[in-house]
Amino acid sequence: MGSILDSNQIVALTEDDTQAPVMSSIKINLDQNGTMIEKVLVGPGKIESETLFIYLDQVVTVTVEIQSDIEVIFGVDYGDSISVSETCGGPISAYKLTHTYATIGVFNLSVEASNMVNNQSSFLSIETVYPINNIHFDDKSTPLLVEPDSVLLFDVIASGTSFPFGKTELMIECGANVTNETFTLTQDGIQTINCTMDEVGNHTIVVTIMSPLDRLELYRRDFRVWDNLTLFTFQPSAEAFAVGNLPSFNYTNPPVFNFDYVIDFGEGTILENNGIEHLRTRYTDITIPVLNYNTSGTYIVSFSASNHAYSKSMSTAVIFEYAIPPSNLQVDITDLLLVPPGLAKFSVYSDSGAAEITPTNVTCTYEFGDGVTITITNCCLLNYDATGLAIVVPYVFTTEGSMNVSFECENRVSSELMFAEVETKLMNVTLIEITHYEFLLMNNSDPITFDIQYNIFNFTIPPVNLTYGITWESTETMKYTEMTRLNDSHVYSVRGNNLLTIYFEYYSGQRTERKYIRSGTVEFILISSRIGQTDTTSIDFTVKRHLLSDDHSISIDWGDGSPDTSRSYTATTIPPQSNPVISTGAPTTESHVFIKAGIFTPVITFSSVRGIEILDLNDTIYIENKIQGLEISTEDRYTFADTIAPIISMGNTTYPVRNISCYFNYTDAGITVIGDLLDNSTDTIQTVIEYSDLGEKNLLVTCSNYLSEQTLQAVYLVFSVCFDSSRMFDRVYASVSTALKIYSSNPQTITGRSTITDVCKNRTDNIRYTWKLQRFNQSTSTLQDIAISHPNSISFTVLDFTSEPGIYRLELTVFFPEYPDDYITDVMFLQLIDPPLVGNIEFGSKREVSIGIPVNFDAKLSSFDPKIGHGIEDPDLRFSWNCYRIADSAAVDSYTAPYSNDTSYRSAPPCGFTLPSQSIINGIDTAGVQPNSWYLVELEVTKDVRRVTDIQVLYFSNADTPLLGISCQLNCLQKVLSDDITYFHSSITCPSCSPEQLNSVTYSWSVYKYNVITGQDDLLNWVDISSYISTVQSDREFNAKPFLFEEGASYAVELEATIPGKDPTKTTIRFDVNYRPYGGVCEFNTLTGFATVTKFQVTCDGWMDESFRRDRDALIDGGEPVVYRVEQFTRLGTFVVYEGSERSTPPFFLQPCDERDSYDCEVVVKIMDFVRSEANEKFIVNVQAPLDYYLSKARNETNSTDITTDEILEEFYQRIEQDINVTLNYDSFLIGIMTASTYGAVLNTIPLEQSPIEDFGLIQSNDSITARQTIVDSLRIIDPKKQRLQNVMEGVILLFTDTVNKTTRTAPLTLNDILIASSSLASLIDNPEIITGRAQSAISNTAEDLSNSLVAKLETSVIIKDILKTMEAINTLQDKVIDLGGPDMTGKLPNGVDYSNTDWNPEGDGFNPYEQEYFAKLINRRKAADIDRFIENAKETERVCEKIWENSFEIMDKATADNTTFKTINRNFASELTKGTIREILARQRAKTTIAQLMLGNQTGITEGQTGVAGSTESHTGVTGSTEGQTGSTEGQTGSTEGQTGSQTGNTDVQTGSTEGQTGGTGGPSGSTGSPGGQTASTDGSGGHPPFGEFLDKPLGQPPFEDTPK
Repeated sequence: MGSILDSNQIVALTEDDTQAPVMSSIKINLDQNGTMIEKVLVGPGKIESETLFIYLDQVVTVTVEIQSDIEVIFGVDYGDSISVSETCGGPISAYKLTHTYATIGVFNLSVEASNMVNNQSSFLSIETVYPINNIHFDDKSTPLLVEPDSVLLFDVIASGTSFPFGKTELMIECGANVTNETFTLTQDGIQTINCTMDEVGNHTIVVTIMSPLDRLELYRRDFRVWDNLTLFTFQPSAEAFAVGNLPSFNYTNPPVFNFDYVIDFGEGTILENNGIEHLRTRYTDITIPVLNYNTSGTYIVSFSASNHAYSKSMSTAVIFEYAIPPSNLQVDITDLLLVPPGLAKFSVYSDSGAAEITPTNVTCTYEFGDGVTITITNCCLLNYDATGLAIVVPYVFTTEGSMNVSFECENRVSSELMFAEVETKLMNVTLIEITHYEFLLMNNSDPITFDIQYNIFNFTIPPVNLTYGITWESTETMKYTEMTRLNDSHVYSVRGNNLLTIYFEYYSGQRTERKYIRSGTVEFILISSRIGQTDTTSIDFTVKRHLLSDDHSISIDWGDGSPDTSRSYTATTIPPQSNPVISTGAPTTESHVFIKAGIFTPVITFSSVRGIEILDLNDTIYIENKIQGLEISTEDRYTFADTIAPIISMGNTTYPVRNISCYFNYTDAGITVIGDLLDNSTDTIQTVIEYSDLGEKNLLVTCSNYLSEQTLQAVYLVFSVCFDSSRMFDRVYASVSTALKIYSSNPQTITGRSTITDVCKNRTDNIRYTWKLQRFNQSTSTLQDIAISHPNSISFTVLDFTSEPGIYRLELTVFFPEYPDDYITDVMFLQLIDPPLVGNIEFGSKREVSIGIPVNFDAKLSSFDPKIGHGIEDPDLRFSWNCYRIADSAAVDSYTAPYSNDTSYRSAPPCGFTLPSQSIINGIDTAGVQPNSWYLVELEVTKDVRRVTDIQVLYFSNADTPLLGISCQLNCLQKVLSDDITYFHSSITCPSCSPEQLNSVTYSWSVYKYNVITGQDDLLNWVDISSYISTVQSDREFNAKPFLFEEGASYAVELEATIPGKDPTKTTIRFDVNYRPYGGVCEFNTLTGFATVTKFQVTCDGWMDESFRRDRDALIDGGEPVVYRVEQFTRLGTFVVYEGSERSTPPFFLQPCDERDSYDCEVVVKIMDFVRSEANEKFIVNVQAPLDYYLSKARNETNSTDITTDEILEEFYQRIEQDINVTLNYDSFLIGIMTASTYGAVLNTIPLEQSPIEDFGLIQSNDSITARQTIVDSLRIIDPKKQRLQNVMEGVILLFTDTVNKTTRTAPLTLNDILIASSSLASLIDNPEIITGRAQSAISNTAEDLSNSLVAKLETSVIIKDILKTMEAINTLQDKVIDLGGPDMTGKLPNGVDYSNTDWNPEGDGFNPYEQEYFAKLINRRKAADIDRFIENAKETERVCEKIWENSFEIMDKATADNTTFKTINRNFASELTKGTIREILARQRAKTTIAQLMLGNQTGITEGQTGVAGSTESHTGVTGSTEGQTGSTEGQTGSTEGQTGSQTGNTDVQTGSTEGQTGGTGGPSGSTGSPGGQTASTDGSGGHPPFGEFLDKPLGQPPFEDTPK
């Protein structure tokens, strides 16, 4: 049954209807068939969900209309009561029924009707309710300003007794949104509802409650709905973006609705959006327009947002970089990569195949698949050219395998991951497979093609660098070519055995394959030795394999004239097999004894019905005659340098002997000659040799062949009248290809090495040295004479006559005119190499400049030609300058990086500076420079064909900074020495600074070491390196001690300076550190010997140096020049015995080592490169004094023990005098110094035996006249031994000083010459007692000259360690000069016996009166003579020492003078000398000079007192202790009346003054008080010498020790 209600026909109640009766009508039409025709409910009421709502106690009227032809019965069920009625059939009948519901509830009203045919029913739900009352509303204190989409909560509260209201509904108007919510209220219940504000703006919220019959407005309130913008952020979505791409931005905590905003994108684009309609729309991400980020850089984006309630502003940085374009990795290997070479080149190309913008700040990581990963960061690493090529990365694989290579390059805006595959194979010649097929030649006329296939992996063509050769037959000569195919073919047209030889060579691997190719089947195999003797040895062979046939025969022709061997065979049944055998299957053996000597290859003929095979033996047979009866012939005597040609002949032997190998064993060489002796009348074996030394020679010659040998002997004499060697140069330099290499900046002297025999030593005044110099033209191999005018000297300096680079031939001929046929000539080749120019821009490699400050460029101070020298004006140097504007700091880093060859800056735009071609450019105006820009200044220095460049980078800014510079003062050559002091001085320019500001500058130094792996500079921790730095980090100067800088590394030293009120500034200086020579060895010919007897020699080999290049390369370092120096260290000092570029020294003598050291001392061989970095080879040698050797030798030679030491000494003295004369005629600086030093050292070891000259035996008579005459005669006698030794020593010293003087007259001494001479001269004067007055004067003058020469060298010397070493040597020499000393003032005999001691009784008797008188006069006479000599020497010593002392301070003064190269040297000196170098040396020398002055005055007083001269003031001249203490001793000033007593008293007072003066000399820096005895220090420490550092602050020329008399 369906519903009888139709909601469309229900009329809603109005407010006036709420109490009206409800009229409901139900129409039920039933036809005769009982079918309902119509159902209608009519009347007031509220119908919802088929329920009729009415108030309680409201009357309900139900009208029932019935249409039926027959009688109908119907009933109404009200839900709480029932009513039944009956109608008669007929027209429509209407029945009204009323009902009142007295209770609250839901009632089901139903109507049912039926007739005889059918029945129908209908129903209606009725609910009774109360009117709405007692409803409360709570907004829960909701704020008036809320955000969109926020939920507002409200509570609806029902109270009272009238319930229910029926179905209740709330209508909520939230701004523009209207929502209805249905719920059921309960008494005192709370119903929470919400309102969502989903639209911004100012809105009203209205809440209305409705029941089916009532409506009540509960709440109305105005609200503001706006987004809170405070949490909204606007940030770029990435750290950086690619230029050309549109940036994206992230919006954190975005609002619900849009807002007004203004965005300034920093590149000129401003985006705005505002308006109320815009604000009412929901927020969507801001659409970014096309922006103009067309270049890399950092842009500031500002953003401001607002609505009617909130506002916010923010800014952010957007970074743009050039992205890496799509790229691919290509490799130049298309097949297997062989290892070696293993070199693959990986190229990065753009996918476009065209040029691309260079991406910025790229880091590439290369993984090569073999475990090696390399990461490189560079601003411009990928630089795409027109073909799209960005970079080529070569890599050498060393292992085998499948290498998956990946290149990942990235920057902040992009990344590219590229791949390549390389298959590597370890390749060597053993991996080449050789395949060929076997073949059988079945008859004699068929040619056979022989094919060979070479298999090398899967290659279709051979790899490059594979050399191969092939010979198909043994008679062919192999030719070597690069292999171009993998197969070979050859046609053999003749039967026989052919030796196939294949040779392969691949890099260092070699392989030879030999195969015998048989064009036939028979094999004839040697099974015994292939060598034999005639008629003795049986040679055995095996015959196997043959052609298949019934009958066959073998015929053998042995080749030695003996009958042929023939064999016949009948074949038996042979089973099928690959190698059928003869007859029964066993090989056949053939033997033969050859009847004559020779080389034989038997020929075998194999015959059968199938054909003929002719074979040669695979192995050649050697049959020899026995070696016997040979003879050797030579001359008995040969003149020195003649060619000696021993001859080996057959003698009486009649049969020939082949393949003879004769080894000629000479004394200093061995030569092997191979030949045949076939005819005893014509055939010989001989060789030639030239001996380089003299004497009897014993030649042994061993001649042999395979089975026999014979030894021959010849004795002959090699002699020369005047020379003991024909070799004057090292033989290694006798060829153009092995010329001695010398830098043209290093004036090396070449000295001939031959020495003169004793026969001619007395004729050296007539010796002739003839030098010839020729230039070798390499293109034409011709020689061109160079005119020379050379003194008659054994030494030659090429640079005296030419300094042009090239190869030269040097020839020396030495002869004596009286022996014209006895001469020696030797030749050597030299190659002069020009060192590269030095060109440096002062003040640093990278500097910061404030715009407007004038800039200076100085290249004069540190640019020079090493051939001319540092600090010497060179008008031939040419300077040119260029300036470029650089785009960014990354490019600057590329240009200034160590090992950089990047000169692409030359294509950059010019900077606009006018830079004239001169060494110094001052006052460049920088006012128009664009701020924050980089300028690169390039210097080019040229001379002849040489050129050098240097760059300096300037960064200009608007910062208020001074101009800072760093200058190198010490260790400033092309490369820095690791083992020397390095000194940098800073300068600062600030036109706007006050003196107070300039005095308040703070400095900070930093040291960086370049990391070759990362390509970056690593900052060194100052604490870790401070022990290697003399200055502190905040000093104005930087003074590095030796070994701070590591060999071969690159460093940057950075200085930051800050002036109060100014911005800080920085400057950086870069430099490379030199390597010392490496890789070689040195050897002594012997480590034991005797001074002046044993000739020592050192030979060095294999030393290498990278020279002016940055990196070592063993392939070329061996060709760079080095210098060798040999130094001997003894207790007497350092003795230089050789310095030169020749790898082997001439023979030299060593000084005797000290007996206290068991005659052991150290010899160091120093190998030095062009900046004098040195590698050391140390040896312990044992060198004894020669007297015992000479004595033992003489006694052995004479077989006599009667030879005395005095006789040996005299012979030794004569030899020294002879060698002095020879050495003078050599006219060689180094030979003269060495000879004098060696002989002097030996003379110092000779003991002075005190043999009394007093003849006591004569004084036995009581005759006073005789006794007195004896005394007179004795006083005239001088000790002849001592005098002889003094005279010889004087000659040695004069040889030394004359050598130095002669050298200085021709050319200034080099710094090295000064060092050698000073140290050697100091070793000469170890024993003052044997130094004569003349010798001492010569020593003093030479010491003064050497000191003056050192001062002259200061301006051109830049290696401080050499200056310090030389200065220390000179001051050691000065010590020795002072230590020559004075006489013994005691009353003792020369042997130390006191003559006044009458108890002395050698024979049991005391001294008699005559003896006492004699001794008194003897000693007084000697004392007076010694005093006279000492006074003369002391005066000379005082003058020389004073001069040396002044020179020492001149060095200091020069070092501290302004505008000189060594401005800060003495600061360095000062710091070093306080540690024991110059400070102590000079103080000691000054003190010794003062003592010498005091002793001089003392001795003057004694002398004048002894001679009775009245000289009251003279006795104290020069002895004053201070200006206040110049009153000498009154006792010592008496005249002749005081005599000896006055002398002694004066002496006492003088000595007191001296002592007290010395005491005063140790005081402090101020004030002095005198005393009668001399200078005495005051209690406050004043009156002495000032500390060393104080005199450095005094004006130039002012004596540093003003209170000390000179």
